[in-house]
Amino acid sequence: MNHGQNSGGNPQGDPWGGQQGSDPHNDWHQQPHRQPRQRQGRGGKRGAGNLSSALGPGDTAAADAIPEERMSFIRRTYAWLTGAVFLCVAMMGAFFVSPFFQPVMEFMVSTNWLIVLGLFIGFSWLGDWMAHSVESKGIQFIGMLVGVGAYAIIFSYLFLVSGALTPEYGVDSSVLVHAGLLTLVVFGALTAVVFVTKKDFSILRTGLIVLSVLAFGAIAAGVLFGFTLGLGFAVAMVGLCAGLIVYQTSNILHHYPADRHMGAALALFSSVGMLFWYLFMILGFDG
Repeated sequence: MNHGQNSGGNPQGDPWGGQQGSDPHNDWHQQPHRQPRQRQGRGGKRGAGNLSSALGPGDTAAADAIPEERMSFIRRTYAWLTGAVFLCVAMMGAFFVSPFFQPVMEFMVSTNWLIVLGLFIGFSWLGDWMAHSVESKGIQFIGMLVGVGAYAIIFSYLFLVSGALTPEYGVDSSVLVHAGLLTLVVFGALTAVVFVTKKDFSILRTGLIVLSVLAFGAIAAGVLFGFTLGLGFAVAMVGLCAGLIVYQTSNILHHYPADRHMGAALALFSSVGMLFWYLFMILGFDG
């Protein structure tokens, strides 16, 4: 995420964040009598984080499951993604009126942004790991709460300092609505591309990792040396978010184990949240 004195200025900081699997040309709508195969993961890890495949030893990938299981996994993933969005909004609303809001905001304002960003990434990683790597559905759900809660707090801070919550001093709050609608359109278009082509985009993994590292380096440099990243950086981050969404959606079709719908939903939620923030920055940019 990013923040600044206005929605287009640089932020002091910004959070963001498969292994190979089935034949990318395999039509997952067909072969109704195919028996599910089990594919081995690397080193026994199901993985965590936006760029992991989450497939471990003994897991059956959604692409290799029988059609009924496949469609059930996809429906549950996007249902949980929708629930995560509404949960984040509800958490933010509850946080604004809670007695913890002021002390938490004062702590975040008075603390170096890299420390705040590090805490956010740490809690996000913890939630992601729990949602991906633990067998218990209860623990997976707690992981979802931790991950969404981390975004609710960081969004609360970013909207506060950007002026979105106080339009007389910052950005017109209608920009939030426009950014939300545009996020929905972009996410829907990217999802449609992956579902229609049915291609395996796991080839994007290395490039997304490199770009994510470079983006974090730029953010850290901006904080340490006091320069702003500006509109160009926000546009570039929208491109990175788009790549992450395509990659993660491809993983949902081809690589995720069929019982990790909460982990898949949380990974998508993280990228959608970041996409929303940078679109908000672009729409509210005033130079």
